[in-house]
Amino acid sequence: MRIVLVDDNEMDMFINVKLLESGSLAKTISTFLDPEEAISHIGSGEADAVIVDNQMPIMSGYDLLSTVIKTVPTVPAMVVLTATVTEDLTNKYKELHNGIHLLEKPLDVVALRSILL
Repeated sequence: MRIVLVDDNEMDMFINVKLLESGSLAKTISTFLDPEEAISHIGSGEADAVIVDNQMPIMSGYDLLSTVIKTVPTVPAMVVLTATVTEDLTNKYKELHNGIHLLEKPLDVVALRSILL
């Protein structure tokens, strides 16, 4: 599985990459600090799953996934990482696309596996 990981925090990115590697979920992991670069990469068809931080300063996870849904012909699996999953946040993302899953930080590889496989 080709996973795209988008997070503005380098330490969180490092930890999430290590967790993904330990869970043997990914054939490749492409990391992006810049959401615009991630969108371009996803648009090239190089992603089976996108894991995105909900709160980023340049572009929120919501805005990134909204752009992906509007511009990418085949939308990959989408997972949002957030400090706290609330009903309001869940509903916001479900209104955008019913296939978006929310997970609390830190990344839970077992939960992610059940979503992606």
